[in-house]
Amino acid sequence: MGADDFMQRVEMALYAFGFNGDNSIAMVNLCRDEVTVALKQRIEHVFGSSFSTNGLGGVLTCGVTGIGAGLSHSPLCGTTGKERYVFFSFPHISINASGEVGPMSRPGRPGQSCACGALIKSWNELRAEGLTCNCKIPGVHAALDPEYSILKQRIARRLRHEGATDESVKSLNLTDVTKVAERTISDDLEFLISQAVDPKKADYAVITGVQIHNWANSFEDDSPNLEFVAPTAAYVVVNGVKTHVDLSAVPVRARGVAEVAAADELKQIREKLEEKYQAATVSSAALRTCGACPQRAGSRSRAAVAQAPLRRAVAARAEAKSLSVKGDAEVIEASGQQIIVRSDGTLVITPGNGTHPSWSGEPPRATAETEYLTARVNKVQEQFGNALGADDFIQRVEMALYAFGFNGDNSIAMVNLCRDEVTVTLKQRIEHVFGSSFSTNGLGGVLTCGVTGIGAGLSHSPLCESGKERYVFFSFPHISINASGEVGPMSRPGRPGQSCACGALIKSWNEIRSEGLTCNCKIPGVHDALDPEYSILKQRIARRLRHEGATDESVKGLNLTDVTKVAERTISDDLEFLISQAVDPKKADYAVITGVQIHNWANNFEDDSPNLEFVAPTAAYVVVNGVKTHIDLTAVPPLTPRQTRLLNGTPELSANQGGAGVLMEESPDFAYDSKDARRAQRERLQNYVRILKADNLEGVASTTSPTWQKSIATSAPARQESDNSTFIDQKFASAAADELKQIREKLEEKYQAVRP
Repeated sequence: MGADDFMQRVEMALYAFGFNGDNSIAMVNLCRDEVTVALKQRIEHVFGSSFSTNGLGGVLTCGVTGIGAGLSHSPLCGTTGKERYVFFSFPHISINASGEVGPMSRPGRPGQSCACGALIKSWNELRAEGLTCNCKIPGVHAALDPEYSILKQRIARRLRHEGATDESVKSLNLTDVTKVAERTISDDLEFLISQAVDPKKADYAVITGVQIHNWANSFEDDSPNLEFVAPTAAYVVVNGVKTHVDLSAVPVRARGVAEVAAADELKQIREKLEEKYQAATVSSAALRTCGACPQRAGSRSRAAVAQAPLRRAVAARAEAKSLSVKGDAEVIEASGQQIIVRSDGTLVITPGNGTHPSWSGEPPRATAETEYLTARVNKVQEQFGNALGADDFIQRVEMALYAFGFNGDNSIAMVNLCRDEVTVTLKQRIEHVFGSSFSTNGLGGVLTCGVTGIGAGLSHSPLCESGKERYVFFSFPHISINASGEVGPMSRPGRPGQSCACGALIKSWNEIRSEGLTCNCKIPGVHDALDPEYSILKQRIARRLRHEGATDESVKGLNLTDVTKVAERTISDDLEFLISQAVDPKKADYAVITGVQIHNWANNFEDDSPNLEFVAPTAAYVVVNGVKTHIDLTAVPPLTPRQTRLLNGTPELSANQGGAGVLMEESPDFAYDSKDARRAQRERLQNYVRILKADNLEGVASTTSPTWQKSIATSAPARQESDNSTFIDQKFASAAADELKQIREKLEEKYQAVRP
C-alpha cells in the first residue's frame, strides 16, 4: 500500500488501542540509507521524534541496552502510570518505475544506484560462497565490518533453518532475500522486546514489513517518485493481552473529505473572529512579552508569535474580568497575564496582577537576557572550554566548508551521533545545510557500520562536474549539562523526574570503574550476542584508556566528562580509520568535523528555563585533491543574532557572549525540544477544562474507544510464533559455547598481557 495510506491506517489502528503521539515513543528500525527518511518522516509526523535503531539492511545491533535506552525516554501516562512504545521495523528495496528490482536513480548522481545495497551484497556473497561458511557462531564479527557481517550471518542461519542449501541459494532473487531479512529482523526485534519490556508496566505495538521505493528510472525525468510499504505484522500488547491487527480492515480516509470538512469549519470560525477583532493590531510590545516569564522573547516560530496574542485575547475575552483603567483602554486579567486592549485596537500582553512593568515597580534590566545566557554558557564551558552554540557552530562549519567547495548541492553528509532521539536537534541543523544524511549512528556514537556502511553512504554522493564526489563526515557523542551545571542529568518531555545523557556512556563509565580495564579489553571481533553495540563500545573505550596509560585503579577517578572525551577520541579515530579504508582521495574530496554535542537543557522540562544546545568541536579539516588542511572554526567570523534569525527562522532568544560569537536560541515550536509546544498544549487543555464548567458540559459526554477497534482485531498472527530466528541462534550458539569459551579464555589471557 502507499506509504501515506499505510501511515494513516497505522495511526487510526493504534489510536483505537490508546496509542498516539502524545503518550508514546516510536522506536524506528530502518536501513541506514538516507532514502529511508521518506518513511521515517511520515512516522515522526504522527509520533514525534523517534529513537533510531537503524542498522545496515535494518539489522538490529543496538541490542537490549539500545532498546532499553529508547524505552526509558518514553512519556509516562498521567492516568495509568504506564509507558507506551510503538516499534517499527522495515528493511527496504527498490522497484523502479519499470518494475526492475534493485536499481535506483538518486539525486545528483548519474547512472544507477541500488537499494538495499547491504542486502544486495549479502545476496551476491551468499550465492557465491554458500551458506555453510557464513553460518558463524553468534557473538563473533568482522572487526572492520561489524554490522554487515552480523547481517549476513543472521540471514544465512535463517535460510539454513528454512531448508536452504549451498546449491538452492543460488536461485534466490533479491525479493526472496529481502523477505528473509524481514523475517529475521522482525524475529530479532520481538526477542529484544521480550528481554527489555515488562508488559505489566508498559503497553506496546509492533508494526513490521518492507519499505519499497518505486522511484523514477531517472531522478531527473518527469516520472514521480512513489513510496510503498508492504506490511507483514501488526499487533498491540495492552494490559498484557496480545491482539493482532488487520491494517487492511482499517477504514480508509477518502481523499480530501476530512480536509474539506475541517477547512469549512475553520473558515467559519475565522470569519467570526475576524469580524469581531478586525480592528486589532499586534504591537511590538505584545510580541516581546507574549512568551512566559522571564522574557521568553519570540520563543515560538514567527507565524505562531504573530497569532499568539490574538489567540490569547480571544480566550481571555471568553473568561475575562474587565478592569477599569484611565483612558479608553480595556484591561483583561486571564491565565496569569494582563491583556490591554487600547482604543485603537492594539493588544499589549503583560504579566498579570493588575500592574504593568512600565507603570510601576522596578523596570527589568536591559542586560538581563544576556546575563542569564552568559551564565548558562559559563556552566557549559567549565566542562568544555571551546563550546559554541549549536547554530553558531553550524554556520561556521557551513562557511568554512563552502570556502573549500563543499555545499548541500554537491556533497553528502555522513552523520554519526548517538541513537538517542534528543540528538536530532543537531542532525536537523546539519540537514538544513547538507540535505538528508546517511546515518551511521550507534549507541554512544560507536561506529559499528564498518567499511561496508561507510562505503554504502559514499556511493550515494552527488557527482560533481569534475567527476569527483564530496563527503562531509560529522561525528559527535553527546552529554547533558543541565541549567545548573550538573553533568549527566536531563529532563525529558512528558517524563517526570530525571533522565540522563548519554545513557550508554554512563553505563560504560560505571561498569569500567567497578570492573576495571583488564576484563573489558576484549579481543577485537567478539561481542555480546544480545548487546552487540554496547559491548563493542565498552571494549573500544577500555582499550583506548589502557593505551592512554590508565589502570584498573586510576579509572575509578574518572568523571563523566572524562569518559565522554575519551569516547570522542576513540570514535573519531575509528572514523578516520574507516575513511582511510573506504575513501580514495584521488576520486573524492572530503571534510571531517568531530566533537561533542552538549544538551544544556532546563532542570525541569516544564519550567520557564530555555533548552539550549551546544557543540564542543575537537577537529575540523578538509582533504581536497589529496591535500589535508586543518580548519580553525573560531577564526570563522560569527553572524550577529539578527543574521542567524534571518537565516534559520529561529526565535529571538539569543546572545553573543564574550565576543566569541557563542550564539544560542530556543528551538521553534515544531522542534523536538520545544517547550512552548507543550506549554501551548497545556494552556489549550486548561481552557477546555474551564469552558466545560462554564457551559455546564461536565459529565455530559465521556471518552470512548474508537468504534473500529473490534473490526481490525484478528486472531491470525503474521507468522507462527514457533518459526523464530532467535531460537535457531540459541540452539546453534549453545552447541559451540563450551568450546568457544575455552578458546576465548586462552586468547584473552594472552591478549590482556599485551600493552601497546
